[in-house]
Amino acid sequence: MVKISKLWLGLLCISICLVACNITRNVPDGYYLMNSNKIVVEQKVSFKDDLTSILRLKPNQRTLGLRLKLRAFNIIDSTKVVERRKKVNQKFKEKLKKKRDRYARINAKRIEKAKKKGREYYTEKIIKDSINHEVILRERIKYKFGEDPKVFDSIAFEKTGEQISNYLRKRGYYNSDLKSDLDFDSSKRKVDIVYKLDLGPVFTIDSVIYSGDAKMIRNHQAFLDMKLNSGEPHPLVNQPFDIDLLDSYRDEFAQDQRNHSYYKYSSVNVQFVVDTSYRTMGVSLNMKFNQQLVPFNENSDSLVVKPYLYTKINNVYFHLSDT
Repeated sequence: MVKISKLWLGLLCISICLVACNITRNVPDGYYLMNSNKIVVEQKVSFKDDLTSILRLKPNQRTLGLRLKLRAFNIIDSTKVVERRKKVNQKFKEKLKKKRDRYARINAKRIEKAKKKGREYYTEKIIKDSINHEVILRERIKYKFGEDPKVFDSIAFEKTGEQISNYLRKRGYYNSDLKSDLDFDSSKRKVDIVYKLDLGPVFTIDSVIYSGDAKMIRNHQAFLDMKLNSGEPHPLVNQPFDIDLLDSYRDEFAQDQRNHSYYKYSSVNVQFVVDTSYRTMGVSLNMKFNQQLVPFNENSDSLVVKPYLYTKINNVYFHLSDT
């Protein structure tokens, strides 16, 4: 007969208990455990993972298809954890009291010894840690490894739909259609959620005009010509009306200006004014270069227009070392 060590036998028993226990035992009455939550997009898009991360209702983590963390949380009774914690804390207090009494006796002897030698000081023996940081096994299993049941929340469910719509508008999809299917299993007290998303047409930038500071318009034209002459397509025209795309482009232009010695130039100096057409799903983009506003003086709240200046090298000093 094959001999099985106590360790493997214990692990086998724990594994059986983890698999066998009822995963909804700690779900409050009237609530449903999140079984699955996914989003289905009819079109193929590159930001599918971003949409998935927006889903606020997350089911419990699965390992090899099993909710081991949830089962570990369920298998340990909370009341027993509290009772065990009280016993451990009481035992710690008793040890701490004995330790304090012992340290008091040691310090008394040290004081007496210091007095006999005529010293005005002594090395006090101090308890370094008077707080019990020990984590018992049940706490480690239930709260460190385990995971509490993730239940369905109607408020979070509604908020998820709003966040998906807001995200899609940032990407240029203003006519998306989001439908949600809720499948409640009353017998097992579980719920499955499926979001079905039809993105619809996307707004596309069909023209770009420029306004504002004349110097920055010329600088931007040079920046744009460098891109076009290298064979790159226009960075904005025929691109989706994507807020992240616009922010990235103005950050790139601001960085280019700082590289050309306009050190105080920032992306906030560039604004985008748009005019949309639902008939053509096109966007006319006005890239506005704001003028530089600076305080009138050090103690003034008034702002005045100051031309953008690039930094010049005025003097160069050479310091020759003695060696």
